[in-house]
Amino acid sequence: MSLPKLRSDLEQINQELFKIILHRREVVEKIQSFKSKDGDFPFYDEKREKELFEKIQADLEKLTPKELLAFSLLIESQAQIGDERNYPSWFKGDVLKSTNPNLLF
Repeated sequence: MSLPKLRSDLEQINQELFKIILHRREVVEKIQSFKSKDGDFPFYDEKREKELFEKIQADLEKLTPKELLAFSLLIESQAQIGDERNYPSWFKGDVLKSTNPNLLF
């Protein structure tokens, strides 16, 4: 495989990553809108967060500290779209502390 081909592959991956991030934000906004209209669902559900972490824990453990930080910041910034004050900080490790302390950096 050539260097130009690898660079081209990386550029394509970057474009796909950007699209996924933006799509994720759109879905989060729809969920938060639903929660605010319905009123029966809290913006932050600790049980649901723990379940999500358990599902992705093995993948999180494969990340470098900087990759984990980037992922955490992405999740936190999007989750706070609806209610920043009541959502725990992933960056500070609020959620990670309750699931797997080995993931803290």
